Amino acid sequence: MPTEKLSYNSKAYSLFRPNAPPKVIDVILKYLEENVPKDQWNIVVDVGCGNGQGLKQLSKHFKQCYGFDISEGQIKEAQNENVLDNVVYDVCPAETLPAIKDKSVQLLTAFTAAHYFDRPKFFKETDRVLVDNGVVAFVGYYIPVPNDPISKDEALPDLMSSIANNPELVKHENPLMAPIKTHYCDLKFPDNYEYCHKDNIDVTFPAHAQDLIGYIQTWSFFQAFLEDNKTAAETLLKNFERDLKKVLKTDDLNSYEITLTFNYFIGMGRKKSD
Repeated sequence: MPTEKLSYNSKAYSLFRPNAPPKVIDVILKYLEENVPKDQWNIVVDVGCGNGQGLKQLSKHFKQCYGFDISEGQIKEAQNENVLDNVVYDVCPAETLPAIKDKSVQLLTAFTAAHYFDRPKFFKETDRVLVDNGVVAFVGYYIPVPNDPISKDEALPDLMSSIANNPELVKHENPLMAPIKTHYCDLKFPDNYEYCHKDNIDVTFPAHAQDLIGYIQTWSFFQAFLEDNKTAAETLLKNFERDLKKVLKTDDLNSYEITLTFNYFIGMGRKKSD
């Protein structure tokens, strides 16, 4: 993958993907606290961390935080943005965590990343690094629903749905994305984990209409389409921008305020005592 593309994707994720909201973090921490008291929250590890969208919230609750990702571009972006003394980022796969000691971690998270893991290898590693009653949390969301506070009709959500289901885009979807569409209900945990699933956690963020165009460019299937047929992908995006202006009745997408509602879901497992 060219460096320029990697750099763009990393920056785009930073700009257009939301940080993990407190509402979602609270669900995870409440589950953790059932068996691990707060005064024992020493280490959290976030794998597939991207540019650190999860650790920015989790760092408030743990003494030491580690973020790992296989993308050098994402880690570089995370390191450049990091101002927290208790957070460290490094390039590392989720399935092998040599920097983490045995039975030292209370919480291990993955935000919109778990569907890409080699999960048998991943859980072998979580067995090693988690303390008894430590928690693994897989957080995900799919396509957000945009809303126009002025018109409040379905034209904007319909437009977003239309491009997300565009046949040319859909055929470039990675099959590994399938668990996202089922809200991680199909991501099974090993028998030595107590399982818990939380769904339909809606969180609404303010945004500008232009952000939708940037957000679409972070989609892995859009990037695959762009690589396969740059002209067609750019035309699709240009047509979306044209239709967006028409729906919102404005040429100034940078100033037009909208909202984006993300529907979060969480698959969690508590490691049973040995």
